[in-house]
Amino acid sequence: MKSYLHQRIGFFLFGLFTIIFEIAAAPGLNLQQLNNWSTPAAISPLQVTGWFPDITADSTGRVHVAWAAGTTGYDTVLYTSTTDGSNWSPINDIAAVPRNGTDSAATRPALWIDASGFLNLSYVSSTLYYSRAPMNSAGSATAWSSPLTLNGNQVAYFSRIIQDSHKQIHLFYTENVASNNCSQCYHLFHRVSADNGSTWTDPQDISADGTGAAKPQVIVDNNGGIYAVWESGVGGGLGQLAGPGVVKFTASYDFGKTWSTPVTLSPSTVQQANDITIGLDSNANLVVVWLAVPDNTVNYMTSTDSGRTWSRSTPIDTISGSWNVYPSKLDDYSMVSDSSGTLHLVLIGQLNSTLEPTSTPTGPTPTPTSQPLYVLHLTWQGNTWSEPDIVAKFTGDVPEWPRAAISNGNILNLVWFVRDQANIWNSDNAHYRIWYTRKELDAPAIPTVVPTIVLTPTQSEKTGVTSTAAPAVSTTDALPTLAPDEKLPAKAIYSEDDYISIFVKSLAPTAILIFFAGLIFSYIRRRR
Repeated sequence: MKSYLHQRIGFFLFGLFTIIFEIAAAPGLNLQQLNNWSTPAAISPLQVTGWFPDITADSTGRVHVAWAAGTTGYDTVLYTSTTDGSNWSPINDIAAVPRNGTDSAATRPALWIDASGFLNLSYVSSTLYYSRAPMNSAGSATAWSSPLTLNGNQVAYFSRIIQDSHKQIHLFYTENVASNNCSQCYHLFHRVSADNGSTWTDPQDISADGTGAAKPQVIVDNNGGIYAVWESGVGGGLGQLAGPGVVKFTASYDFGKTWSTPVTLSPSTVQQANDITIGLDSNANLVVVWLAVPDNTVNYMTSTDSGRTWSRSTPIDTISGSWNVYPSKLDDYSMVSDSSGTLHLVLIGQLNSTLEPTSTPTGPTPTPTSQPLYVLHLTWQGNTWSEPDIVAKFTGDVPEWPRAAISNGNILNLVWFVRDQANIWNSDNAHYRIWYTRKELDAPAIPTVVPTIVLTPTQSEKTGVTSTAAPAVSTTDALPTLAPDEKLPAKAIYSEDDYISIFVKSLAPTAILIFFAGLIFSYIRRRR
């Protein structure tokens, strides 16, 4: 009897461990709720490639997300929003640019909510466009102002929008400046609008050093300081530099009227610097983070005097970059500050505690190595970094281009896109998707404020908006506007409930196996 009982206990434990294994291995299921992250979920349709998202949050707590996509004959910007991270407004194309023949381009949208309650948008398709819409009707394409062309007569690519404490809107963008020494060197330009985007100052080249610029990031302080960083080197088109790059920095201390001479922050011993981001901590100190290639180290520098002098470059010793798994120049990092001033860093990388020996790639490989890539979150402690917080883990598929925004002062919202393993280097045939998650932080919540949105007569006619309240959130699947010959699958977007359903279904074979194994075991036992 005791032997039989021991066998039964052993059998039960075997079944229990098998189920635990199934939970850990269930596709699409993440256990990041243990770290207070919501279950990461794809928010874009499977059949329409989405990449290079941006995210921002308004004073009511609504989170706005836009990303680059395309449909027959057009390059588009798709948009959706949420107030709770679970229910999303219907996805809609808020901008569409006709393609030049069969060639397509990533529109790379940039978003910013201004103090007047308008969502500002810049995007590209060789030309740089700017438009704005009331934040409570941004999901409608008709709510957006007629797009302005804000670059010169050359090809533009990256852009960022930000607003200073004087409520001026600043636009930063890269545009090719051909010369005898460099036929393709994109410079970083700056323009300012003091009338809510209606008119703009003449472009000012703030990177004029004879080399190219890529992936600019910008922050402002409350004293007129504006700080910009970018990757600098030859090139700048198609989302990257053609050759080795360095970290460049410049600052304006008079609300963008004049700019300091750009300086190189990365050490001369570093072969290449990628994925640069900049933040401002609770003590008004500047923090810059970037990836050193081919070392694959994530480095940071700080400045206590508004960028006039900088500390030495120091690696974050708990993490490494993604280069040894996915050697791409197209990725980027992101930093934001919450209501308490805590600085949050988000990046794609690896945990040094779990690294396996691997050779350093010299260029694109057909598929990444078997090592996983993580979406990681760290906080700046004033003189060091927190332990890395795992947001999501991917093996085979590749996460890229994380973007962060704070809503309600204490909720960290993240988006990124994922390249499917079969088409990592083949975007024309790919099914890349936008992913989202959020986490409540240990910071004070900021009361929501519904701004009084003042519409021009033309905007009132286009939008029909008569209230400043946020629109109701749709609980139906959010789908884009498609061409007549395009069709949707029955289920295009998966929510947290869908992944739970997938998880439950994935346990069914194991449960059946355990059941029949138990019958056989009992039968054999009775036969003895």
